[in-house]
Amino acid sequence: MNDQNKAQNGGGRAAREFQTAWIEKNSAEWVGVRLSEFNGHKLVDVRVYLRVDGALRPTKRGISLRVSAIDELIELLTWVRDEAQHIGWFDSEPLATIDRQVAEGLAKNAIDRAQWSARQAKPRRQP
Repeated sequence: MNDQNKAQNGGGRAAREFQTAWIEKNSAEWVGVRLSEFNGHKLVDVRVYLRVDGALRPTKRGISLRVSAIDELIELLTWVRDEAQHIGWFDSEPLATIDRQVAEGLAKNAIDRAQWSARQAKPRRQP
């Protein structure tokens, strides 16, 4: 690693970043979700960004988890979503119903889930 890269990456800590998917939090803040690699650790980063001088800048508010924890995080978020629906805070079908409908549709169209996901899961570009 050359000296310029060391300075940009905090003195020699190798950092690698990937495309960010965005969710609007409010008129001034966005939540960014992305993969990153830091010191050889593969991470998923969920962070709040603020718009400063027309560009989104990361804040300290957020979490970074090892990539192997993604499935656990999805399970937790699914549980929270179902609880919110159960108490009337979320007005949509539970994920289990949606997954079943997706599976039925995939079976009818003979498209495997990976191909369907690749076509459907297009992250939003930076606003």
